[in-house]
This record gives sequence, C-alpha cells and structure tokens, in this order.
Amino acid sequence: MHRCLELAAQGRGRVHPNPLVGAVLLDGEQVIAEGWHHGLGLAHAEADCLKDIPDGGAAGMTLVVNLEPCSHHGRTPPCCELLVRKGVRRVVCGMVDPDPRVSGRGIAWLREHGVEVQVGVLEQNCRAFNANFVTAKTKLRPRVVLKWAQSLDGRIALNRGRPTPVTGPESQREVHRLRTRLPALLIGLGTAVADDPMLTVREAEGPNPLRVILDAHARLPLDSRLVRSARELGLLVLCGTEAPEDSVSRLEQQGVRVIRLALQDGLLPLPRVLETLHGMGLNGVLVEGGATVLRMFLEQGLLDEAWCLIAPRIFGRGLEAFHGLDLPRGFEIIDQRRHGADCWLRLRPIG
Repeated sequence: MHRCLELAAQGRGRVHPNPLVGAVLLDGEQVIAEGWHHGLGLAHAEADCLKDIPDGGAAGMTLVVNLEPCSHHGRTPPCCELLVRKGVRRVVCGMVDPDPRVSGRGIAWLREHGVEVQVGVLEQNCRAFNANFVTAKTKLRPRVVLKWAQSLDGRIALNRGRPTPVTGPESQREVHRLRTRLPALLIGLGTAVADDPMLTVREAEGPNPLRVILDAHARLPLDSRLVRSARELGLLVLCGTEAPEDSVSRLEQQGVRVIRLALQDGLLPLPRVLETLHGMGLNGVLVEGGATVLRMFLEQGLLDEAWCLIAPRIFGRGLEAFHGLDLPRGFEIIDQRRHGADCWLRLRPIG
C-alpha cells in the first residue's frame, strides 16, 4: 500500500478534483505491474496498471489500490469490470470511496462477481493522503488549510501595511512545497496590497495553485504583480455584487476572472466563497492571510487543518495574528517539525 501511495503522488497537480490513486498487481509476492492515475479523462490507476495484461492474464493475482475501484461509467469505463475481465482474484484497497453516491458499490460489485476484497489496509494513511478529495466529497466544500507565520509573542508583522519576513529560508521553502498540495491559494485585499505578492511556487517542484483574492469592492491595484501576471498565471477575484462596474471591467481587461457574490454585512460570506470554489472543481484551498481573513475563517469554524510556523524571535510590537478574535479555539497537534531555526506545527481543530 505504501508503494501505491508513492505511485499516486506522481499525479499531484494533474488529477484534481479526482483523487490520487496508485495500483500494484501482485502474483504472490512478485510485482507484475504498476500504475497510477495521470489526469482527468485519462486511465484510472487500475487500468494503467493492467494495460499490458491480456484478458485473463491476471488470473489468480492480487491488485492492491489505495481507493475503492469504481463501478460506474464516467469519463472512463468502470474499473471493476476491467478487473474481472483480466482475471484478478483478490483486491486489497486502502479505503472506501467517500463519495456517498458511489461509496461501497465497487466493493459490492466485485464480491458479487467472485472477487475477494479486503478493505482498510493503512486506511488512515490513505484518507490523509487524499484529504482534499475526502473533504470535498463529505463536506461538499474544499478542504480549508490555514497557514500563518508568527514570532514567539504572536506577531505576524512588525509594522501594519509592510511585509515583514518572520521565518527563515528553510521555512519559506517548506511553504512553497505545501502550496503544491492544494489547488487554490487565498488571501485578502489587505495582504495583496501590503505585500504585493506573486503567490506562486518558486522554491519547490510542483504546480502553481489558483490565486484567489477576496476583494469586496474590486480595489485590487492594476499595477500589482498579481494583476500584471493574471494572463500568464491566472487570477480569481471575488467581489461584491455592488462593486463598481468600471473597477470590475478594468480587472477583467487585464485577464483577471471576477466573480460577484452578494455581501453580508459588507463582507464576502465565506460559505459562499467556498461554495464557489467547490463549484469550480477546486477541492482544497490554502488560506495565507492576512490577519482579518484568518480570523474570519477561525470564528466561523471553516477550517480542517492549520499550519503554524513559529520563529524564535520576539517582536514586542506589531500586528497580532488573531487580534479581535471573539471565539476561543482549541487545536490538536498532529505533527511538529523543525525547519532551520523555526518550529512548524500542524494542527487540527478540536470541536
């Protein structure tokens, strides 16, 4: 199963909103073939693994796959029928498909056609590996990961409105690697103006996420690096329905995609923001700030995980990470690492 996950990882950035899937065909303990899902509309991992096996050629063999094989017709034929046609005797899968529309049907179909099925091998690993897919199917919204870097005294910037490097270069490289794990990256207008960021992956290998800006009144500067790179890299601005038409038009003329949402109390409603991203096939979003946006997601409980990078520094003054947060929130530490001098905490919300 570990090998299945290694194979599946090669599909990162290519397959979403589909899951990452790898498959291994075994004859006893001998590996006969391997495969993985390469992209939307392309062969599933099982089909890729069995592509050189003739009908009946896998008789008596075992197929190991990290996700339940599909039994329905979609962009590709059902994998369950293929497994039976190839002669596979036994299937070992890491987890049941979380999509309630198809969950368990592939397993039931295989058993009805005489194939032995074992489910739940390294299940927690498999679910965590496809956390974006699992969340999107079970919660009908993208998986939301909050990320912030702070000093020991909880400051995310030394001066409001000015970008302040908080963590070291090792942490920055890790952030760029993590950006490749989610298909969208979201910030608010304040951070876009203050930092003038690119929001790309530069210090790691992998695809750039879709850059998303919450900008209720369509005020994103046309000379910002985000707008100037919109045609090449893509940029989505979510604004209110009452945003000035000329401001929206100017952004669109620069290649920015603008989607209007009805404001609530003068703010973009986060459930509608996530609903919009989910409707675009984006099954995960990394929220990088700033402080106001992070606080909004926390107060509304709209997060699945958080990444907190802590630098061994005391600012003494500056912008607090969660100034004005009304609702206390607890976290479980599910991982902790060192990146250079910095400490990285991976957190899961409690409750």
